[in-house]
Amino acid sequence: PKPRSGPRNFASNGPTILMRILVTAFERYGEFGLNASELCLEALTASLGAQPVAGVEAELRLYPVEFDLVRELIAQDLAAGYDAALHLGQSP
Repeated sequence: PKPRSGPRNFASNGPTILMRILVTAFERYGEFGLNASELCLEALTASLGAQPVAGVEAELRLYPVEFDLVRELIAQDLAAGYDAALHLGQSP
């Protein structure tokens, strides 16, 4: 299974990718109208879309707040061999 929103991939315009980064966040849930991690991911998406970072390929994922599914999705993503991973989240 894939995250409902699907991955968003941003690569530098240069010919060489020096680092691959995975950034994840969560959708809104429960009584919360907003999820701070989703807002951060949206801002990062806009920033990278406007000006990619040279030598960096960033894969951005928005996960549903469903523990068993997220656990499986994160394991699949981490198996892809990224150089770094940043997981954003919100705690009530």
